[in-house]
Amino acid sequence: MFFPVAYLFDSSPLHIIIPIVTAILFYVKLMQTSKQNPKIHGNCDPEYESVQDAFKFVHFINKSGEFSKSGEIATKAGKRKALLLQYSTSSVGAICVAMLVDKGICKYDDRVEKYWPSYGKNGKEDTTIEMVLEHRDEKPNCLIGKHTGYHTLTYGWILDSIFQSVDPNKRTIGEYLKEEIAGKYKLDIHMGKCEKEEYRFARLANPSILLKIREILSYPKNLIKIGSAALRPGGNFDRAIKNMRNFGVEFTSFNNPDLRIHSQPAVNAISTARALADLHMKAFDGTLLSDKFVETLKEPSHPNKFDRTLGERQDKGKGFFYTKSPLDTWQIGHFGVGGQIVRYDFENQLSIVYLCNGMKIGVHKYVETYNRLERRIYENFKLKQ
Repeated sequence: MFFPVAYLFDSSPLHIIIPIVTAILFYVKLMQTSKQNPKIHGNCDPEYESVQDAFKFVHFINKSGEFSKSGEIATKAGKRKALLLQYSTSSVGAICVAMLVDKGICKYDDRVEKYWPSYGKNGKEDTTIEMVLEHRDEKPNCLIGKHTGYHTLTYGWILDSIFQSVDPNKRTIGEYLKEEIAGKYKLDIHMGKCEKEEYRFARLANPSILLKIREILSYPKNLIKIGSAALRPGGNFDRAIKNMRNFGVEFTSFNNPDLRIHSQPAVNAISTARALADLHMKAFDGTLLSDKFVETLKEPSHPNKFDRTLGERQDKGKGFFYTKSPLDTWQIGHFGVGGQIVRYDFENQLSIVYLCNGMKIGVHKYVETYNRLERRIYENFKLKQ
């Protein structure tokens, strides 16, 4: 304790020089976190070598991500393809619901109580399936259907219960995913019971303090704003965290296989990045959904709405989040806590997935590791047009 006190009150130049030198050394150490040289396995189309270079630069710990169109890029933990937990699972559930709607089994504007009578109580009588998908079903802090607040975990429990009530075979979303999508198209994606695949699961890991600081410095204003909204006492996210502590301390609690046996389409799917990219490609290229139905999803049905959980305006629709690509085209998909992202570009028929078991501070539009990769992909893609 003597040294800091001494130089802070010393009239000599040391009280200026030492903090500057310390700051420089800290910055150097911080930048070293981005210069690791992990081993990268997999295939890359020669046309996308610039994307491969970006991938080498941005990744640390064990990551898995793929670029899917005419080329792909991947990192894999070990010789077998690793399965990663998807905190961006919500779009998978939204695709399954869309398939039921497309087949005429239900409608987005159907009231939930039509299929799940006991749900229609305590002011929730007019809640529709679409409201649940768009996080507009909160009660009592918001008027049903009027406000939106991202449901971190409860979304999955509610949506899966609705799905079981609607599906003629009373399947969970996980069971439907396995029988109607993953099994038929040989996609390495699972939700719920999948004990045989547990040995391939890449465990989640929290970032170091240095990496947390580095991420915040990438988008200081935005991440502080989101963090303030998320951590507000009594707020939506604060309540979600308190509920989660009933079964764990924080989000790496999902390393516990006992938590992953449930069909929970807010958080619980595990897959390779390639499988998740292929799933979104098949959903929107006419394979899983009709072309006519896909047309209704190409733009957000609720654009620029303030989200009370995230503290920002978001573009949403039918269970998906929308963003604009570097080419100003609409992307549909979802983001997840820890920095995970899945996006599909309708106009360019481009499916991009970033899954990671190294958790991050940034979310959605503020994950610099993903944004750097996406920029390189679109730069390369634009050159080919």
